[in-house]
Amino acid sequence: MELVYSTDNGGSEKTTRPLMVYIYDNSISYNTDNTSSSYSSINVVDITCNPDLVINWITNNGKAKGFLPKSQRRLKEIETCFKEEYQLECLSYLCMIIVSDKGFRTNKSVSSYTLKTLLGNQYIDMLGVGIRSGLIKVDSTESIYNGKTSKMHWNISVQGQRGSFSYKELRNEITINRVKKYKLRGINREYHPVLVKTFYSLTRSYFDHPNYKELNTGLRGGFFTPRIDIFGRRCHTILTRVKRGLRGVVKCIDRPDEMTAEVDLKSSHAYFLFQVVKTPELMEHAIKDKPALENLKTALRQGYNPWMESEISNTLNKGLFIEDFFIPMLNECFKGWSDYVRNLLLEAGEIKVTDRPSTRSLGKYGFMYVVNGGASKITRSINRNYKYHQFIRVIKAIQSVDLSSTRDVKEVKDYAPYKNTSMILQRIESRFMQEVYLRSLVDYGFLVHDSVVTLQSETWKVSRAIKEVAAFMGLPSPVCKVK
Repeated sequence: MELVYSTDNGGSEKTTRPLMVYIYDNSISYNTDNTSSSYSSINVVDITCNPDLVINWITNNGKAKGFLPKSQRRLKEIETCFKEEYQLECLSYLCMIIVSDKGFRTNKSVSSYTLKTLLGNQYIDMLGVGIRSGLIKVDSTESIYNGKTSKMHWNISVQGQRGSFSYKELRNEITINRVKKYKLRGINREYHPVLVKTFYSLTRSYFDHPNYKELNTGLRGGFFTPRIDIFGRRCHTILTRVKRGLRGVVKCIDRPDEMTAEVDLKSSHAYFLFQVVKTPELMEHAIKDKPALENLKTALRQGYNPWMESEISNTLNKGLFIEDFFIPMLNECFKGWSDYVRNLLLEAGEIKVTDRPSTRSLGKYGFMYVVNGGASKITRSINRNYKYHQFIRVIKAIQSVDLSSTRDVKEVKDYAPYKNTSMILQRIESRFMQEVYLRSLVDYGFLVHDSVVTLQSETWKVSRAIKEVAAFMGLPSPVCKVK
């Protein structure tokens, strides 16, 4: 099993360190050497060289369960609406997913792919049966995706209340196979060390809050599997979708008296963008196609001028890139930038009319829009400014290379060159943070894009790993914050 490429002593030779993973009584320990595990060697299965065993363990851990009403009378009425047992079982698993994530009588957006995987090709008919039985309510809306393709959004809620439903073991072979297929989404063999460690932490997590009883049951039961997205290769879990303010109530079952904390990279995209300009070889962590890599390196040959390089470097080293560089640049180039960014957020549904984001938050969103190819007025205003125009030209240079013919973007939905910058930065960040996550050897924790959430007593391990990984990759250590 290999970790990500890393360079020792800042050299160019690529080396890897092995990660030893063991399963012992449903527990996992990690070792970065070939020494023995901290557990007894009795009944220990070494799965270092067989990712299929890891994937099989994740997708088959625990018995598959659905969620149905406790009332036998209501259950009998629901059962009469379905022709086959597996149809109700599949819908009950969907109910479990919705209630665990959103609770009762609250809509959850479910993709057509998920519905097709769990309910079969006739999923629209199955939703209709679920509605007639009184088990669910469904709102579907058709919207324009990317300006050209119509797409259905399914908002589904489960009709019940807390305490009125119970878990039912799924027994039908068709149902079990569909659930396994659903769990296999995003289980990429290349990333199995990250996925297995994340899954182990998920099954030991709970929300110390009375409103999350169903979610806690789902976490303990292993119902939620992590996945790696195709675009930025980020690790996603049920916990990464939780609002930042609620992450503080996530705790570890084994150590309930200890609070969790988040170790976060400051201005991670700005940091990696700056490093890519200085060391274009970093893009090898994101793009494997050699001709495309050479084209990207050529496009970045001009880089930043000495003044801009010094300014960005200084503000990154202080952890104040947004406050001391990007916002002052916006103030000088586009006076109405804050109102413009706020309107973009309102249009995207990211904030409400009553919300009043701070200037820093608006600046952070503005930077994300510029990197992602949006905020055209800001981009044009900066590009017309002689003092700052190179900042935009670097981003435009990355976006000038068409990667559509390469395997690197083969499965990326609706790929377009303007997505290059965001995609490449996310992939480099993901490689960096996944390496940090594994090498930190924290007993409990999970990734949230550019941060690691772990126990307060183990944050020092993450901070140490960030410095180690930066050194291995030949990069200056990024500024990190524990919160």
